[in-house]
Amino acid sequence: MMSNILKQGLENLSLPESDYPLLEEKLRLYMKELLLFNAAYDLVGADNEKDIIIHHLLDSLAGVHHIEKLFSEQQDTLLSAGNLRINV
Repeated sequence: MMSNILKQGLENLSLPESDYPLLEEKLRLYMKELLLFNAAYDLVGADNEKDIIIHHLLDSLAGVHHIEKLFSEQQDTLLSAGNLRINV
């Protein structure tokens, strides 16, 4: 089950609710690995699930809309360049 903190964060980032199950699965795996390796190598300043969710997972996702917009603009530029046609 998705933690309330993660769910609230995804909602605040306006990510589609239909993406939550896949995001949760991937983020849980990432968090598990990060906690494991952080314990051994002190990779990040967080050592609990709440801090990892807030300071690493959600922070990393905060720019997703900007990245999508930039990608979309770049894709439009590439597709309209002369006779160049790219299938995406």
